[in-house]
Order: sequence, then structure tokens, then C-alpha cells
Amino acid sequence: ENYAEKISLGDIADFCGYSKFHLSRIFKTYKNVTLVDYLISERIRISKKLLISTNKSVKEISGEVGFSDPNYYTWTFKKLTGISPLQYKSNMQAKN
Repeated sequence: ENYAEKISLGDIADFCGYSKFHLSRIFKTYKNVTLVDYLISERIRISKKLLISTNKSVKEISGEVGFSDPNYYTWTFKKLTGISPLQYKSNMQAKN
């Protein structure tokens, strides 16, 4: 729900009433991924929707999904998808 906020593992753990180590262990057990990696994946998933459904810039979208640095967002997007956000947008537009 708060994926776009500047949020840390410690913030989430405090909210849940667990230590960050305990929360990490629980999350990894049930989701088979770290909480931080899950949050990043969710941010990228939501940004994909924004890339194809809006005319917002990569910089605007990166901020909306919780990345404070557009360059880090682009690097992360490319690492997870194999292409840049602009290439993704172009590819999806070509399919439609």
C-alpha cells in the first residue's frame, strides 16, 4: 500500500511489531524472496503499468513508485526486465 513512500525494512518491522531480522526471516520463509526485493519488484511492476497507461516521463514515474533517483530506477528496471523503461514502453506501444 505504501510502496511509493521512502520506506525501510526497519519501518515495516516497527509497524508490524517485529525486529527487522525476525520480519526478514518470516517474509523470506513465506514469499521465498527478501522483503526489500519484493518491494522493488512491486515498484517495477506498478511502473510498467504507468509506462503504458500514461504519458508521464520516466523521471515522474520513478518518483511515483518510490525511487528517489531516476537513474537508479532505470538501472533497476533494466536489471529486472532486460530492457530500459523507454524500450519497454516502446515495445508495448508497438504491440498495441
